[in-house]
Amino acid sequence: MTDNVRDLLAKLRAADEPQLSAFSPDAEGQNTILRNMPCGLLVRDAEEGLILEANDYALDLFGVQRFSLVGQTLNSIGLSLETGEEGGMSAPGQPAMGTVKDNSGVSVPVMTFRRRIRINGRKADIIILVDSTLLGGKRTAEVGFNLFKRALSESETPFVLAAISGEALERDLVVTETGGELPPDLKGKVTPGTSVSELFSAVNAARIVENALILSRNGGEKLIELRDCSPMKLFTDPGGQVLITFPAESDQKKRLRTRKSQLSSGIRRAVLYITSPEAEYSGKEMLGMIGFQVVEVESPSSAAILIEENPGRFHFVVSDDFTEDPDLITVGVELERAGIGMVLVSDNDFTHGRDLRLVKVPPPLSINLLASAVSEVSG
Repeated sequence: MTDNVRDLLAKLRAADEPQLSAFSPDAEGQNTILRNMPCGLLVRDAEEGLILEANDYALDLFGVQRFSLVGQTLNSIGLSLETGEEGGMSAPGQPAMGTVKDNSGVSVPVMTFRRRIRINGRKADIIILVDSTLLGGKRTAEVGFNLFKRALSESETPFVLAAISGEALERDLVVTETGGELPPDLKGKVTPGTSVSELFSAVNAARIVENALILSRNGGEKLIELRDCSPMKLFTDPGGQVLITFPAESDQKKRLRTRKSQLSSGIRRAVLYITSPEAEYSGKEMLGMIGFQVVEVESPSSAAILIEENPGRFHFVVSDDFTEDPDLITVGVELERAGIGMVLVSDNDFTHGRDLRLVKVPPPLSINLLASAVSEVSG
């Protein structure tokens, strides 16, 4: 039977049974049902990783058009799909958690279902993708938190589980559960129902709540170092839960203490440089070439502590792009109070007080741009 005869018979059958037209291929070879499924569908060659087919939901999830994806591997066009079961196939109906990286570099948590089939004698995987932030995201996060809490409890690691509460300016964190032996500054004070604003100073409480709110929008984690408090690490999820752990003194904290010692024992005035590992070029060497003594830290929170505890020790501050870190605003406030300027290597907007001497330099940083900015900020 020729292809023309098959096509003719398919059209006659669809005309006789119109409901079957949804299963007929369109101009791009997809049928209406598969193309418009409310979840992502990928067909991938199991050996070479080439994408053989993708529906509209999957294209939207990756942020690409069909012609740029089909026939390519995900990695070759800057995309990725990572799951926790890469070594084997999911059992029928059993999901695996994974992450999709779209064309803008954003990571999206997904739930994946995978089955292996054969197409023209070659192995291929049918992969179903569901954006877990839209469907079942909160339940998945709750399961993850429960597993995390169990692991912490069994290892006797101290933790505090809290929930975001309140509205607008009255936002707070309310403790729902604790475990392990808490640090001395919190021991005996934390019980279910206690709020963060009751446990910490107004400044420290505001920083904890602000960071929790920002992290909860996308999920994630962050180490926070507060004045006169044990360091803490926040883990959040879009459902409003906040898990707080109290790690041992980090290498970063030890380096910070060493730098404080250096400042008190010899360096009269220096430049404070807030460095990011993602920066294309480091400004530390450039500042040294210009003739400045440099004290380097790796986060705005560490910089804020140094500035506050070492008044008059810094000519100015140079910062890589930390504009999405709320602690950089704290640094700006401290600098404005101290009358110190800042060079910010960023194209992004940065909210600051009107009296802060701020000079922005577009990345990537060069010694000429830096020298010009230094002259302006210290003039």
